[in-house]
Amino acid sequence: MRAQGLIFQTEAKCVLLVARLLGRGVEVAITSGFRSCADQDALFAKGRTAPGHIVTKARGGDSFHNCARAADFVLDDKPGDGVKPCWNPNDRRWQILGEVAEELGLAWGGNFGKVPGSGWDKPHVEDRYCETCGREHGSAEQKTMTPPAGTRLVPLARTFNEDGSCAMPRDGGTA
Repeated sequence: MRAQGLIFQTEAKCVLLVARLLGRGVEVAITSGFRSCADQDALFAKGRTAPGHIVTKARGGDSFHNCARAADFVLDDKPGDGVKPCWNPNDRRWQILGEVAEELGLAWGGNFGKVPGSGWDKPHVEDRYCETCGREHGSAEQKTMTPPAGTRLVPLARTFNEDGSCAMPRDGGTA
């Protein structure tokens, strides 16, 4: 599944996350941004009613991906020569990703659970802050957090340079 975009405010935080991780020697790639409810339901079916392993606990409409406010990452084990994915949940770099994400105001999936840092969704970050009302939203409110009409979703593939820096013009337009 290809990353299709994030609302601008969430993407700005993810750009900073990638840059700060690079500064700490951690290279990552984004694997997913916006997901339609149908795509989310298809992921939810994996390991339940469809072949594969369970990869999410959220149905369509229950994920911040559905309102372009969440991104999934993968650790890169082969920097500078394409991406060699590392999904090892015990890799210490996930903890660094989580620390930096939370410094930027993003909720980290590694803390989804009873013991901080041992959560089941370490590749996931989500932006619960709503610019419209000026407060954070929790999972019970996710279904009401659809992007307002006219909100521009930014394609992730055009927002990062190879060094992790932002490729977006300062005026917020598309690159």
